[in-house]
Amino acid sequence: MARLVLIIHQHDRLYRWSPKRWKWRPCYLIVDIIEELQRRGHEIHVQKGTRGAPQHADLALLHVNATRVPAEYTALASQYPRCLNLLPTDISKRVISGALLRPDMDWSGPVVVKSDLNCAGTPEVRLNRAARIRLKRAPFPLVRAFGQYRVYPHRDAIPEQTLRDARAVVERFIPEPDPNGFALRFWLFLGDQERCMRYVSGVPILKGHSVRDARAVEVPHRLRELRQELGFDYGKFDFVVHDGEVTLLDANKTPGRPPEMLGSFAEQVRRLTDGFESLIDAQTMAACTKADA
Repeated sequence: MARLVLIIHQHDRLYRWSPKRWKWRPCYLIVDIIEELQRRGHEIHVQKGTRGAPQHADLALLHVNATRVPAEYTALASQYPRCLNLLPTDISKRVISGALLRPDMDWSGPVVVKSDLNCAGTPEVRLNRAARIRLKRAPFPLVRAFGQYRVYPHRDAIPEQTLRDARAVVERFIPEPDPNGFALRFWLFLGDQERCMRYVSGVPILKGHSVRDARAVEVPHRLRELRQELGFDYGKFDFVVHDGEVTLLDANKTPGRPPEMLGSFAEQVRRLTDGFESLIDAQTMAACTKADA
């Protein structure tokens, strides 16, 4: 059995109160996974912040829900023999998105204005709010929530004020064509386990309540290459296949609990936990090989 460390931001929380269900519910998918790991006999230490961290662990997971991980967290994570998701410390659209519209691009089609920050900066805003409640300094004092994403018929239709907003990025709007609307794909993975789904919505910006169709699809080889290049051990990629070209739109290293998994949630958690254990086994074998040498 392994000793594992889950590193989260000092002002983050793993559970939130649900008034409808009158109980605490996990904020992140990783909570269900570590609970399953504990049932299998592994020891889990949740490390909030960087102070007082365990000196020894078989494996760590950097799970700081912020677009850009503060340096003190990556420094802590680097102290362990192996830390998952240590490399993807910046998941801003300007780093991740393959649909960014550059000034020199010849593109006359529709465009979408999004936040450069993951999830429109909501994670940073929440961490700031939690810090202020505790009378602490806000960790991301310059961040403000971005608001809703908007689609425009062409780039010239974007308001000048929006273009001057440093928080905004402009992407080519390239959803997959579908008779029922707009298609988007999600690839969730942990170690060697994965789930890839294609969703169709009747509105340009997909929301859970607007989904008209959902089906499992294969993971394109190009996306596997991108995962390797970006250094993701665990996460969720949002992408499209437009005119035969695979384009990564967004990458998340701290996935929440996706509602679309509820029908087979327990089985999905078990599979992802198997993926986590595959990484534990790989690290154990590497440590043994190093010791033998």
